[in-house]
This record gives sequence, C-alpha cells and structure tokens, in this order.
Amino acid sequence: MWRRTIAHGMLRSSTLVVLASTCTVLARSVLAQHVQAGHVVVEADQAIVYSDNFRTTARVSYPGDPPPLSGWPLIVLVPGLGSSHVSFAPEADAMADEGYLVVTYDVRGQASTKALNPGRGSRLWTLDEWIDLAEIIEWASERWPDTVDKSRIGVVGDSQGGIHAWAAAAYSGKLLPNNPRRTRAFPTISAVVPRIMAPQTIDVLVPDGTSFHELLGSWLADPKEEIIRFDATWRQTVEGYFDRDDPAGLRNWLRADPGRDFVQELATSTVPVLSVMSWLDEFLTPDRAIAALGTLPPTTPRRLLVSTGFHSTPLNTYQFILRQRMAMRWFETYLQRRHVGPDGGPPVITAAIPGDPVQYSLVQSIWRLREDSEYPAKDTEVLRLDLDAALKLRTANEDVFVGRRRITNVVNGSYDWRDFARDRTKLATVATALPVDKLEFVGAPLAVDLELAGDGTVTLPLTPTHADFQVGIRLFAQLPNGSRQLIATGGRAFQNASLATADYRIAFGCSTAVVAAGAQLVLEISNQVFQRPGDTDRFRLQPSFSAFAFDIDFPVFRKTCLELPIRAMPRVDLGTGIFDMEIDKPLPAEMFLQTSNARGGLPYLILLSLSEPSYSPIPGGRGFWFTRDAFTDFAFQFVTSPIFAGFVGVTDAFGVARPVLHLEQVPKLPNELRGLDMRVLPVLIPGPVVEAGATVSIRFQ
Repeated sequence: MWRRTIAHGMLRSSTLVVLASTCTVLARSVLAQHVQAGHVVVEADQAIVYSDNFRTTARVSYPGDPPPLSGWPLIVLVPGLGSSHVSFAPEADAMADEGYLVVTYDVRGQASTKALNPGRGSRLWTLDEWIDLAEIIEWASERWPDTVDKSRIGVVGDSQGGIHAWAAAAYSGKLLPNNPRRTRAFPTISAVVPRIMAPQTIDVLVPDGTSFHELLGSWLADPKEEIIRFDATWRQTVEGYFDRDDPAGLRNWLRADPGRDFVQELATSTVPVLSVMSWLDEFLTPDRAIAALGTLPPTTPRRLLVSTGFHSTPLNTYQFILRQRMAMRWFETYLQRRHVGPDGGPPVITAAIPGDPVQYSLVQSIWRLREDSEYPAKDTEVLRLDLDAALKLRTANEDVFVGRRRITNVVNGSYDWRDFARDRTKLATVATALPVDKLEFVGAPLAVDLELAGDGTVTLPLTPTHADFQVGIRLFAQLPNGSRQLIATGGRAFQNASLATADYRIAFGCSTAVVAAGAQLVLEISNQVFQRPGDTDRFRLQPSFSAFAFDIDFPVFRKTCLELPIRAMPRVDLGTGIFDMEIDKPLPAEMFLQTSNARGGLPYLILLSLSEPSYSPIPGGRGFWFTRDAFTDFAFQFVTSPIFAGFVGVTDAFGVARPVLHLEQVPKLPNELRGLDMRVLPVLIPGPVVEAGATVSIRFQ
C-alpha cells in the first residue's frame, strides 16, 4: 500500500530500519555476482606479425587477481583514425579493472605501424583490417590460453574503432569474402559498442555519390602522413577520382572492393550492438547508424545513445559518464552475464541539444534526457513554416511575400581540391577563393518552448544555372541577445541535374533539441554545406570548384517551406550533477525537474528504484523504463519528509521544480548498497494520464 502519513517524529528510526532491510535484500543478489578486481597487470609493447607479414604493436591489460575457471572475457579496444593504442591505455585499464582482458593495438597505416612497415600502408577500412582484428583476437586467445574466455569476446572503439566494432558484429562467426589471407570464419563475437561512427563507410566518404567528404581530401593530400599512411596504389587511384571530380566513380570503385561494404551482413547478425553517436558531429549525422540498427534481425539486442562528445563536438562531463557506464553495462550483460536475461532498458536514449550556445559548450551543463522505443519517436507532429522572399519564416495564417532570390557560387582563381585540403580549417582563406553566399530566414519569437525530435526537411523550388551545384541548410535557435545555437544541419551536392525548375526536398540530419520560448528559429541556405560541431563552422562536404548559381522561387501557392518534427510539449525530465553517492559520506543530490513554460503549476512526483529497468506501459500514454520495487514503496511513504525534499509538489510558473535528496540525514547507509544503481524517475500529472520522463541513475560507491 502506498501511504505518506508517517509522523515526522518517527522518521529517523523508521528510515534506518526500512532502508537497511529493503536495500540489503536487493543488494545481495547483485553483489554476489560482482567481480572484485585487484590491481591491473599491463603487458605493453607486444609485437604482432599478421599473416601477410604486416607488423603492429599492442598493449594488454588484465586483472591481477586469478582469473575465473572459464577465464576473463576479452575486449578489443580499437583506436580512432591516426591514434596510437597508447592513448587508449587509461580506458583499457579501467575496463580491465572490471574483470576483462583488454587488448588495444595500432591499426594498419597508423602510429607505430608506419615505422614498422616501410613502404606499406592502409587502404582505409577494408577487408585487410577486419582480418587484422580477427588475428588480434586469436593472438590474445593463444597468448593467454588460461586467462581468456574465447566464448566471451567484445569489440569497442571510437570513430575508426567504431567501424571495426560494426564489422565484428557483421562478420561474427561467418566466412569472410574470398581473400589470400584467411579461409577460417571470423571469431564469434558476444557484444560490440561502436562509438561515433556508422558502418556505411562508403556513403560517409562519398555522400550520395555526388560529393566527397571534406576530410578525405585532407588525408590524401597530407605530405607528412601525420594521420595515416595510405597504400601508394590506393592513394593514387583515389586521387584520380578527386582530380576528375568523379565521386560516383569513387563510390562504385569502393563498393567493388570485396568485404569493404559489410552492411548487408548485419541483416543476419545476432551480436548485441550498443551504438553511441553525437549530434552535430563534424563527420556524420546519426541517421546512418540508426538505419544500420534497423537492419538487425528483430531478436538481436540493440541500443542507441545520442548526445555529445568527440568529432569536434563539446565534451560534457555527465554525458561522458553516461556513455562509459552504458558501455560497461552492455559488456556486463552480454560478456560477464551479471544480469539475468537481456538488458531491459530503453532501446533509445537521447540527450537534447540545449538551445543556448553557452549551455551547449559548457563542460558541466546538464542536457535533457529522453528515452524511447525507437527514433525518431512517434509522439511528434509536423510544424510547417513557409519561406518568403522577404526572408521570413511564416506560419499558415500569415501572408507571404512572393518573388525570387539567387544564391551564387563564385570561384576566384584556379582553386582546387588540394588547395582546399590545405586550407579547409582556415575559413577566411577558403572564403577568399570560394566566397560564401547565403540567405537567412527568421521566424517570430516562440510563444512556448519547442522540442525538435527527428528529421526536418526544406522544400525549395530551384532553378540551377549549372548541372552540378550544392545546397547547404542549417537551422539555428537565436536567443533574444542575438547569440545562436545550431540545432540541425544538412545539405547535399547535385550532379548532372536538369536546368529546369524543380522542387528539391533537402533533409537535415536527425536532431533532438529544446528551444526556449522567446527564441527565434533561423534557417540558413547557402552555396556550401557547413557544420558547426562546436563554436566555429566546419565544412561537411568538399565545396564545389565550379561556378554555379541557383534561383529559389517563393510562389503564391506556398511550395517553399521548412518542415520540422516537434513534440507538442517538451517532455518532463530530471537532471542532476550527482552520478555517484558515497555510502560513508553522502552529499545532497540536487535535482532539476523541467518540462515547458506552458506547464507551470502542474503536480509532479519523483520515484526511486534499486531494480533493473523494465518497460512499464501507461494506458493512454507513453510508457517508461522503470521497475517498481520495495524501495519505491518505502521512499514513497516518506516522500514528504526532509530526506526527500521536493519529491512531490507542483512546478513553478516556468514548469520547473528543484527536488533534493538528503541521504546525508540518514545516520548510516547500509554497506550493501555499494555498487548498486538507484534509478530516479520524474513523473508529471498534467491530467488523467500521467507522463514519465527518462530515469537518472545514481551509483552508490
């Protein structure tokens, strides 16, 4: 029975007794499975020779305690492009301390391999590297036969390492395409965590087959090979496609390379995949990773986390902690099998881009979390805004100004892709040769908070003057002080297009962002495709080196428009800067509940649980991931006590509340809590159907 009628005079003794008894029972079953690791043993500078006599260097770390009878699970941590395995040593050792043997190594054509293999290099993310990964796994299993459990293998990595993790999931237990190095099947993989990269690498490098990714040319043109040394023949071939401005030819050539494009293999993969992506990523949007997850068989476990960090996006303390903990939990579930059954948490966790550039860049800002069964989520509606010749974003009941506007691409001099590769980070230098031409369409101040959630589009009736041209689009939130935060970006190049007027529907990459009331939406359309992962602009595509122009029509019958998937009201969510709670010296956990400025004065409730999450449907509403347990009922009894200050109440005029958990008021927390996660769920009660937000986890240390 849920009650809150306990007298405050009985609070302290009752709290201790019930807290201790409730938590002890819940803790014992979890702690009995927890591996108590001692110091970490490191074996550095391991020399490895692949089956094609290519040499690399690896580093191995594992717990100092004796391994279990079956051995430690094996994790291969693959570095990002151009990185040495040494730079991933801290993460490798942290994983080893949790009960794994962890191998990290230098990828072909990078770091130590350049000196070890004179005259040999990389063909960039192809079958050779997947075979290298298989041989690394087998080398570790043979080198430490009594320490490694060959039946429990995971792969994790950032960017380039993420591609390797996707490839491991795709080829797990399968024969590789015909090659001179390997006839055996790829090792069977138990779980992967690809971070900030999608598996469709050809589409990433040659978007739509009509342009080149702006980074590829810089890698090719780097005379010092600081990032990567390419195979000389491969480099020469790719440079030829750049010289001929033939992205379609490059895409076809890459696709003909056996084993490079492995996305179709994911359709039969049973490997659990946790994909971690970043909004506004310099390299790519999350869309392709989302599509890749969708190709997995329905029974294959998967999860998507999209927030920030890496590829030039801001590092955020709390999002980094969330990312690392989710990865470790994924491996705990599918490698160490500490939890019964599959991970029952939400399939999709997203952190909404703050509409304020200060909060976006601040390392300790708290981003608003969302949990969904899929992405884009279903609880959105389309907001349509019409563009007019007066450079305004108009609603349906407003008059529009008809007319025509032109955007022009001018090329000063004989500027080419090699010049751009040299100058690409110097925007002013590039602009001298390739001036930016853009139009900005400004909307009225928002009356209520707005939440973008999904893929927006811009429809433009265009008349190009050249068959090859580019269109860049970006959407900003502009605050009353004039500062702007990018919330969505897109654009593409067109080749061999008709010169007749036609409607072009251009997509943004998917995005979740919350924009406060009073801000204005600003749509930018330009002759180049830009990104802004941090606080400065970066190119997304290599710009066009041909002169062109295109006219945009603004007809009376309203065909020129911006369409955005939005939620009618931003969801309720709970933020806190406390991710860990010391058992011996707990600190007050200040929390920040928020929803929308249109939801002031609504009742809310904060619930707690010590159990693993599971899906809880709400009749007539959106379900949530939370498991009610004895601790939930216990805490609810004392929800009006000083320990749970503000855990029940009404939101203020801005739709905000500030609850605080005061566990420091409990004389002694039971030691059995150590290592457990306490899940905190915000619940809003706007009417007959309650709304629940994303849970926040606080780990007892």
